[in-house]
Amino acid sequence: MNSVSLRTKLILLAFFPVFILALVLISKAYFSAQQEAQSRVMHLRDSLYAERKQQLDTLLEMASTAISSAADDNSKKAILRSLRYENGKNYFFVYDLQGTQMVSADQPEREGKNFLDSKSPEGRFLVKEYIEAARKGGGYINYNWPKPGSTVAAPKLAKAILQGEWVLATGFYIDDLEQMIQKQREVTEQQIYADLLSDALITLVLVALVIFIGTLFAKAILKPLLSVVQAMQDIGTGEADLTKRLDASIGHELGALAQAFNQFSGKVATLVGQVQSSMRSLGQSAEHLAALMQKTEAGVAQQHSESDQVATAINEMSATAEDVAKSASQAAQAANHAETQVHEANAKLHRAIAVIGGLEQQVQVGVSVIDKVGDDSRNIGAVLDVIRSIADQTNLLALNAAIEAARAGEHGRGFAVVADEVRTLAARTSKSTDEINQMIVSLQQGAEQAVQAINEIKHHSQNTVQQAQQVDAALQEIQHSVSTINDMNNQIASAAEEQTTVSEMINRNVHQIVVIAQETSSDTSQSAAISKELMHLSDQLNAEVCRYKI
Repeated sequence: MNSVSLRTKLILLAFFPVFILALVLISKAYFSAQQEAQSRVMHLRDSLYAERKQQLDTLLEMASTAISSAADDNSKKAILRSLRYENGKNYFFVYDLQGTQMVSADQPEREGKNFLDSKSPEGRFLVKEYIEAARKGGGYINYNWPKPGSTVAAPKLAKAILQGEWVLATGFYIDDLEQMIQKQREVTEQQIYADLLSDALITLVLVALVIFIGTLFAKAILKPLLSVVQAMQDIGTGEADLTKRLDASIGHELGALAQAFNQFSGKVATLVGQVQSSMRSLGQSAEHLAALMQKTEAGVAQQHSESDQVATAINEMSATAEDVAKSASQAAQAANHAETQVHEANAKLHRAIAVIGGLEQQVQVGVSVIDKVGDDSRNIGAVLDVIRSIADQTNLLALNAAIEAARAGEHGRGFAVVADEVRTLAARTSKSTDEINQMIVSLQQGAEQAVQAINEIKHHSQNTVQQAQQVDAALQEIQHSVSTINDMNNQIASAAEEQTTVSEMINRNVHQIVVIAQETSSDTSQSAAISKELMHLSDQLNAEVCRYKI
């Protein structure tokens, strides 16, 4: 029954009561006609039988009068034998109280014989019945008896009266009465069938009229309802025009439903607008973060290149110190060359420190941007909570409507289907909200990972600055040592050895700086990838939200 359309249900709701009422009326008319027909047949039967009984009474009265003046029994018998009626077909007969037949005008040989225990073809003791009826003051007897010249029994009506010690009786066949009754029965049945056919045609016209009117009413009811269903389906599929409004001017429940949908659509449009605005801000922040990561990556690459140059310089300084140890004659030239190299290394180191300081500031900016991304994601989560709350309220309203429809019984079944469809659409909206929420959670997790990665970059940058400061101190010591070479030629060997030791230490520190720079470059690349993923997630969420027209 749930697969039947609401329009069909409304038409059936209008059709079945009229159809059932028509069947009841036709059935009642049929049974009433049957009863009327039976009443007419019974009345005709009673009337015809009463007429025939009256004839018997008249005939017996005439016979009784005819023999009342007779002098003896033989005269009475002669008079009764001569009395006939209906063109001589019917006659009178007499029995005494012991069952002996006294007069038989049709069969004289039966006179003087006793027939008290004789049975008729039906197995009845007719003589006893005659005597009993006469003793009771005269009575009528119905029985079947073959007509003369025939073996087929026909219905017959007789009457017996007491005439002194005699039982005077006569009778005649009444099969013509049954023919008249049967003919009247056939005429009555034909009249009944004609009346039923007329009633059936009128019923068909009424049913067709009800179906037509029901179709018009169903169309008037379903048109605004189908508009609401179509609008809810558009929202459920994510292709809805949230600027569209339904006609709420109808002054009944469908108008209230359209007004409620318009309010819901307006709220959803406001929320979608807020989400779109947040998505634009999030996309701009992600693009800015990506640009910062590119600059950071370029700075780290430059630091790596300069660290390689420092390592080369330190290696050259170490070679120079070895040459000083081997050849004292070249000590002054080597010392001057070493001093020059130390100045250059010191200048490069200061530049590296400045670059790392700028990197730390850019990392701090990246942390702020990602924090803002996290805040925007939480704001989007709050908006989704509002959407989920609205979906839950819609589901609750649909459930209440279904309960009210169940209370309404048969009249509320159509509305219960609509309430079930509204609850289904609310569940789809809640499901879509959960999917968006999962995307936001993934976005927040990505932002947290980016913050952690940038904090690690910041930590490594601080370590790099500290190591660079140590290198700066070492270079200052080298510079002091080189300055004293010219004054302490006698200590060239020991100074060269010390210079070699310091060079090795510087070489290790520079190597560590290179390693840190490589790690910083890797972290920066990872931050750039996270930034791109953040932009991709923002674009996906923005595409989902932009499917709604506001």
